[in-house]
Amino acid sequence: MLKTRFALVAVALYSGIFVEQSIASPLTSAEVTKIINRVSVIEPAKGDRPAALRDVIKDDLGLQTGARSRSELLFQDNTLRRHSSVSKPAHGI
Repeated sequence: MLKTRFALVAVALYSGIFVEQSIASPLTSAEVTKIINRVSVIEPAKGDRPAALRDVIKDDLGLQTGARSRSELLFQDNTLRRHSSVSKPAHGI
């Protein structure tokens, strides 16, 4: 009986977590938290410029890394994405 209750509670908690994650708001911006070697912010209206820590990438901004370079982006839900020269583009987050 105790094992059955425990299993039901575990399933209920897991289901609640799954539902909460599925209705989370969309990822619309990210902050640059790490820069290694050559990383640029792409601004369609202004062109490229070197990325700086704490730059916010959103709307039509993009991020580009050079050869043997990488960066990390932290989204508003604390999701971390590592971006390198072999990653798919992080444009239009």
